[in-house]
Amino acid sequence: MISVNINALPVVQDMMRSEEILGIKVHILENGATVIDCGVNENGCHEAGLQFLKVCAGGLIEPAITFQPVADRILPFVHLTVKHPIIACLGSQKAGWVIKRDNFFAMGSGPARATEVQRSTPPIGPVEAQPSLATRRVNGRRVSRARIATRIFR
Repeated sequence: MISVNINALPVVQDMMRSEEILGIKVHILENGATVIDCGVNENGCHEAGLQFLKVCAGGLIEPAITFQPVADRILPFVHLTVKHPIIACLGSQKAGWVIKRDNFFAMGSGPARATEVQRSTPPIGPVEAQPSLATRRVNGRRVSRARIATRIFR
């Protein structure tokens, strides 16, 4: 069985150890949830973005930045090599989970999505039904508070 949560964990741990180098910020909320700010209040960097992508796809991609000519310019592109694309993309990365509470709104995705996909749709592959840990990406304008994080991971 492929566990997108367990595959993402080493990347998350590397990010947490390298927060200053990556220009990110790790927040441990009062409920014990860990939030990594990769762009809400922090600048991040290209490497932080690549690691963020890897986490979002459950550790099943190898991202790289390449440079390609477009018209008269050289522009950066993100190149992804995907292992198990259905699980990485539909079981983990695909957004569509709405998070609303009080004045907070965001869209969520990430490896914890595998648990929802397993419960709510026909299986897309061998993904874990109830992981012991879950990694969730939240796209929002501010860093999640503890009560939002508690609701997200219930």
